[in-house]
Amino acid sequence: MVSARVKKPLLAAIMISLGGCVSVLPDPGTPDVLYDIDPAEQRALSAHIIVRQPDAPSLYAGQALVSEDETGALRLLPSAEWAGSMTRQLQLALVDSFAPSADGTAMLPEAGTFAPYELSVRVIALNLRGRNAMCETRATVIQQNGRLITAQQLISETVTASDDTSLTRARALKSAAEACVASIAAFAADALSD
Repeated sequence: MVSARVKKPLLAAIMISLGGCVSVLPDPGTPDVLYDIDPAEQRALSAHIIVRQPDAPSLYAGQALVSEDETGALRLLPSAEWAGSMTRQLQLALVDSFAPSADGTAMLPEAGTFAPYELSVRVIALNLRGRNAMCETRATVIQQNGRLITAQQLISETVTASDDTSLTRARALKSAAEACVASIAAFAADALSD
């Protein structure tokens, strides 16, 4: 049996040696540029709506910009990242794409208020294939009372980069995401006006 006097120094030595292992991990590096997703031109709503944070595969949901090669292999785009979680940026851009009014306002779920409708978005893909930046989503407007689907639409946008450089392609991906935001906002506004 090991005495308490021996246990404490032994434990301290183990913790110090384990702490040294962490310092040999490579530095993740800092991206050259960060991109955010800007809102679309503001649209009027005819009813209040909660905008949920979009669902997305984990590879797309974080800060990485994703590129797919001709074999279908996915890679992270070097030197560029989203300025925060891509799904949160999409959510905030969507909320800001609606003009607040007495008839209809877009709200975040954390506002804690009730709205008769909910906008749910599933990101299917948001990546680069060569020079083509593609955003594909499924947007759904749900009536909160009874959880009935009011409208649903597959939205796909493609933007082509002017050259093969990583930064030009990253800007094209930002533009594709913003085109998706504009199309989703238009879809939701039209769904509520029917």
